[in-house]
Amino acid sequence: MSATDRTARSTVPVAPAPLWIRVWLALLAPLYFLAPVAVFALPGLRRLPRAAWWVLGFYALSQQLPALLTPEPLINSGLALARTLLMFSFVALGASLHSTRQLAPLGIGLAAVYVTALGLTGLDGLNPLSQRLGHPYMTPITLGLAGAAGIWVSLFAGGRLWWRVPLGTAALGILLLSGSRGRWPPL
Repeated sequence: MSATDRTARSTVPVAPAPLWIRVWLALLAPLYFLAPVAVFALPGLRRLPRAAWWVLGFYALSQQLPALLTPEPLINSGLALARTLLMFSFVALGASLHSTRQLAPLGIGLAAVYVTALGLTGLDGLNPLSQRLGHPYMTPITLGLAGAAGIWVSLFAGGRLWWRVPLGTAALGILLLSGSRGRWPPL
């Protein structure tokens, strides 16, 4: 394959995701109880290469084996199965999107989370520079992860800078103000 073939292939426009996926992505961050809707994307797993199937199989085993060794193996195995199904659903959704540019609607939901966290912290009279951010239903660790996700969306979702720069700046602020160490890799 020549360099011109690779360039031509990378500029091929990707068809937009179906409307339900774009709306779901926008609502996912502020209303994360909607996450199980991702199971509708499970047929997208068929597109994955064999190596990815091996990784998914290892992940499923890494969830089930510890669950079976607990004092309540049936309950914990069922919960592990639900987590595995949700993870497989997200992988299938990612495979069906074909491009990180399709994640742009997720930025809308993340922005709503950031505004809610900063607004609630301000309404409670807390100083976000000396205390952790507050949120109605997200922990500081979840806010830190939402900040990290916002940085990734602003960097890789593509699109115009007029929305990516403010989203990335707000995400970095949330990441730092959350006081969460869950976003930092272990040293």
